[in-house]
Amino acid sequence: MKNSLQRAARYVCCLGFVVLSLGAHAQSITAPLGETFKVPNLLVKHQSRLVLYRLATDKQPGAVSLYIDGAYLASLQRGAYTELCLPPSKIEIGVRMTENGRSVRDAFDVLNTLSLDPGKEVFVQVMEELNGRALMVTVRPEKALPELVKTREQRHTLSRVPKAQACQDAPKSAKATAPFTSTTLNADALFPFGKSSIDTIAPKGRRILDHLIDRIKSEFGAGKTVTIHITGHADSFGSDHGNLRLSKERAAAIKSYFVAGGLLPDRITTDGRGDKELVVKSCAKALTAANVACNKPNRRVVVDVGRKQATQTND
Repeated sequence: MKNSLQRAARYVCCLGFVVLSLGAHAQSITAPLGETFKVPNLLVKHQSRLVLYRLATDKQPGAVSLYIDGAYLASLQRGAYTELCLPPSKIEIGVRMTENGRSVRDAFDVLNTLSLDPGKEVFVQVMEELNGRALMVTVRPEKALPELVKTREQRHTLSRVPKAQACQDAPKSAKATAPFTSTTLNADALFPFGKSSIDTIAPKGRRILDHLIDRIKSEFGAGKTVTIHITGHADSFGSDHGNLRLSKERAAAIKSYFVAGGLLPDRITTDGRGDKELVVKSCAKALTAANVACNKPNRRVVVDVGRKQATQTND
């Protein structure tokens, strides 16, 4: 009986990759991907959110099939994501590569245990190894979100995870308790090399900033009680004066973008540190492609967001 159930589960996985899901999420087989990823609101404390995604640059043509505690969740194509909310707990995530026309392996390519904390999000990237098997890694939000904004929701399969719940937003009052948060943005994802004008921010960078604005509004609000400090950092190419100017101009451009997105200008301060606070200090000085790549972590913009109590004034 157990072997029959396992064979049925594998059949469901393969079938899920080529058939339609029913109901409101149904998609045509020629358009299996839905909307682009959007940063979600804060969760209630009795739920955890799990987001799994696959980059469009993956080379394996098949899908990565995902299982939660042995139950089928989805089959991710390249450039797709899926998410679900679960009660806080420890879960097992199993993944395997699948490809139409090929038999499905009995065992998972990898099986990992993951802890889901109350009110928190966990981001997991799935990918393929050189041997054609699937691999998964947990990713910090500051790395995952810029990657996720380039993915679309996998909509053509039907999850069979019994513990999955409809995600519930935290009540609005939760904004008042939002902690201080610091987000480091890769400057290369925002600006061309050596540029700092708001007009030069790339479409990918604009999506990243739009999602950050939405997150700030969701967690801290957009009024007088939110405080935002933006700090630009440069690499060590060029002069000290030029690097300082570039870092300040980039911070100012991000502020202008935030203001255009609905945040108050008098709640945002900016600064530039030039190349005085390098993250990677081992890069050579010559302006070569290898050294530019080595310095990538040094070219960054840090956005610190906090909450300040509103003061009362007498008329």
